Amino acid sequence: MTDPPNINITGSQGINFGTVSGQGANFGGTVNYYTNNQLQTLINDLKSAISNHRAELPNPEETATAVELLEEEAAADTPRPNRLTTFLNTLTASAGGITAITEAATKIKDLLSSTG
Repeated sequence: MTDPPNINITGSQGINFGTVSGQGANFGGTVNYYTNNQLQTLINDLKSAISNHRAELPNPEETATAVELLEEEAAADTPRPNRLTTFLNTLTASAGGITAITEAATKIKDLLSSTG
């Protein structure tokens, strides 16, 4: 007899099915349950923080580019969390340690990591 499938339920917004295999059938992965509205709300909060601290930014153009790329990826049919995280990292680095911007970016990262 074979072992039962490995099924893990994690977090409040995602389910990790682990890996299930049987005769010729394999599947695995994570189902993301955050909504585009949740993501867009956090992006809007980030944009507000950037707008409020624009004069303090060491490189406003780099920050603006990172936001544009972030919004573009978030608007895709299936946003890729790794790309979103890359743009958030660039944005955080270009923010020069401005706490409000760093905190807003962290909230987006937390949403992405909590779901897969």
